[in-house]
Amino acid sequence: MKINRRFNAEANRITWTTRFTWLRRGFCALGVSSVLAAPSYAQASACDQILGDIVGVALDAKTGELLYCEQHKQIDALNWRVEYSVNGQVIAEKTLDYSRAEISPQVKQSDYRTGELREVTEHADQWLVSYRPDRDARTQTKALSQEGVQVIDAGFDFFVRQQWRQLAAGETVVFDFISVPHLKAIALRAKKVSMDNCKSFAVSAEINTPQCISVEANSGLLRLFVDRLVLLYDEQQRLRGFKGAVNIQNSAQDTQDAIIYYRYPSRPDEGTE
Repeated sequence: MKINRRFNAEANRITWTTRFTWLRRGFCALGVSSVLAAPSYAQASACDQILGDIVGVALDAKTGELLYCEQHKQIDALNWRVEYSVNGQVIAEKTLDYSRAEISPQVKQSDYRTGELREVTEHADQWLVSYRPDRDARTQTKALSQEGVQVIDAGFDFFVRQQWRQLAAGETVVFDFISVPHLKAIALRAKKVSMDNCKSFAVSAEINTPQCISVEANSGLLRLFVDRLVLLYDEQQRLRGFKGAVNIQNSAQDTQDAIIYYRYPSRPDEGTE
């Protein structure tokens, strides 16, 4: 199947649905010292049944057990859908609309188990940010200004590639990220770090020129309470590994720390990854 340039750009934008919720309720800290093992055959096999799409294998950061599978589906040139499944059953779904800007998609995520809702929409030159922790709670909504560089959800992956040259040169890039549970924008910073920070990703040995990126709160005070994320990109500027808190909660509605490995569709001139 021919994959056009637009598809490649879209496919590279791994839906950052599961990222940056480390700025979660309670600002729980996350360590980055544990070993990031590659998924075992038994763990990956459940996700390997998903064919033809970008697939994420999410493992528990402490035990290595499979948490869920991510399936990223391109609906059209500007719209994507992400399904999160356990044992073949979809537990949550997210839709993303990139018609306004690649780094600031409109987004809606629904957890079918608990009724949790996360949503960002555009209205009258403002962002309407809505959050509902469960189906029995009232949805809270707040209007935020669109001024400045504001990254939303999956738009972060596109933002990384927009800033690739600066990051590769060792510059620190500061940006505002909309935290839906907090109904506010929070200043974060991204920078390239030594591969020593990413070498524990088993897939790093397969990448010719990997880039290890860390993301943390720009505020020194917040950095006392929340640790950074560690992200592994390959030479095609594709996200291959992630470690941090994710916005798919466990059955007890607690935030989970996960390690996620990503698999991409093969291009016509490539073998299966």
